[in-house]
Amino acid sequence: MRTKEIELSAAKNIPPPKYLTMPEMCFYITLRSLYRYYKKGEISKNDAKADKQQIIGKCTEFEAAYEQWCSVYKSYQDNVRKAGTLINDIEKSDNAEDIAVLACEVIGIMTGDASFYPRQKKKLKGERHE
Repeated sequence: MRTKEIELSAAKNIPPPKYLTMPEMCFYITLRSLYRYYKKGEISKNDAKADKQQIIGKCTEFEAAYEQWCSVYKSYQDNVRKAGTLINDIEKSDNAEDIAVLACEVIGIMTGDASFYPRQKKKLKGERHE
């Protein structure tokens, strides 16, 4: 997070830097509001400092959660694309064994179970499961 840059904009009540993430925008708006209260004398300097530290902490937590959500969503989208390719391969295949193997791969991808596909592939290919 561009904490100092955002804080300076909020303190001076100027537009925020361009291309803020959602957590950064929330940080800017919340700090701008805090600075207004402080400048109007509605909140003491000590209370403003304490609130500011709390805001920074919460926004940092929010940003971490947001980044994690984006990562999970990207992974999900990648899995949807992989599954789509495999489903297309299933549609093109006339071999039941290949279809079953590809279907198991799709299931493994969409459930996030990395060991499902190899286990089922061994069974389908007639290898001993020990």
